[in-house]
Amino acid sequence: MKWETSSPSSSAPGRQRPAKTHLSESTSLPAFNTTITLKADLGESAFDTTEGKKMIPEELKDFRLCSQEQLDREMEAYFVRGRQQKEVERASRLEELKQDAMYPATPEGCSPTDDEEEPVEIPEDLQRMLDKLAGSSPTSGGHGKVPASAEAAQPVEDVPSPPLPREAGDVKPMAAPAAVSAEILAAAETSAGLDRFPVADLDAVPEIDDPGRELAALFRELVLYKDYPVVRTRCCQLSIRLNLIGAVAPAFRDWPRGVAPFGAAINTLITRDQIVIDYHWCHAKRMPLSPIDDVHKHLLDLDTVFDFKMAWELSGQRRKAEYRGGEALCLTLLQQCQTMQLRGRELRERVDHILTGYRRSKAKSHSQLAKATAAIGQWINGKPRFKSHRVSYERLWMARELLGPDASKHSIAELHALMLGAQPLDRKTIAGKLETLGKVVDAVLETASTP
Repeated sequence: MKWETSSPSSSAPGRQRPAKTHLSESTSLPAFNTTITLKADLGESAFDTTEGKKMIPEELKDFRLCSQEQLDREMEAYFVRGRQQKEVERASRLEELKQDAMYPATPEGCSPTDDEEEPVEIPEDLQRMLDKLAGSSPTSGGHGKVPASAEAAQPVEDVPSPPLPREAGDVKPMAAPAAVSAEILAAAETSAGLDRFPVADLDAVPEIDDPGRELAALFRELVLYKDYPVVRTRCCQLSIRLNLIGAVAPAFRDWPRGVAPFGAAINTLITRDQIVIDYHWCHAKRMPLSPIDDVHKHLLDLDTVFDFKMAWELSGQRRKAEYRGGEALCLTLLQQCQTMQLRGRELRERVDHILTGYRRSKAKSHSQLAKATAAIGQWINGKPRFKSHRVSYERLWMARELLGPDASKHSIAELHALMLGAQPLDRKTIAGKLETLGKVVDAVLETASTP
């Protein structure tokens, strides 16, 4: 794909119009969602409906002479930053609304910013005290009149002072009553959309050319900035689109870990979103299920449209993962391996053993995954023609370990395909690759586990 730049017009001497950078009509868009994002983030002026050409943003004009790959990366990052900026502005506005609710406006007539200084009637004894503090003579007769500028004098006990104007950063949050705090928190969650799943129905999911690539880019942003609410809506939309495609299972889309500290409320939000995505994956793949729970029967009825609202409500129930995947849905081990949060205890312990290995013991050795990956890499170095198959061998080893030694070749091939987003390998090819893994990896792991 080539980006074209029209030269400045020379029709008017001394005046040059800025160069107009655009894509030719025959040029295809980048892999990311350019058509949708341009109008939303850059405005209607960035999309020339007359000529049907997409323009490069002004901020990226210095990258026009770079390689196409680098230009695609910069464009993708530019659109992600635009969405994040909108979310930040929205969060800032929400914070202002919360501050206004906690600090009501000053009543009319008592505003400290009024330009007119109206006289204030005060008792005679207080007037003498003010005059004494100000170093002036007492005022004679009756009640004295002091302009409002007398607030500059030192405060006197039992004399109420008008409220001072608030400035950003100068006011510490006040302790609001429990009922008010709960109300404000609920309003904040509702305004930010954190009290519901971002996708209401499948019609709200836009068409995306390469959702896997864009989701990976958002995950990179999430690892750097750890602000899940900013990218939450887009992550959920891309995940649902990937479910509809049905190539890569949710468990193998590399959701980042450690986005928030342990026990933080944002972790609960991420878990609930992942449960909804798992439910939709089971429905979109039309898995043969026999749920025992009546609510799950209705949710995963393949003859009905998937109900995201019901799935969100189920994700908020205090249920163990063993109940959701095992007792309620009766998922098989192969089906549990495809999900993020619908896994039983046995599979979770197996995954924990693969990822942590013996690091919890006194030996402090590497995990099984690290040892297997290193062994496969060492074997590939001696056979350059297998270099392009390294990831396939690593995923095949993981699929075999997840399903256990009694798994069939067909199940291993199916899970291996859902890891890579490819078609399952035939039984003979899988058998040959597993035999190779047995010679390359198993011997290394057995030697490492020997005391």
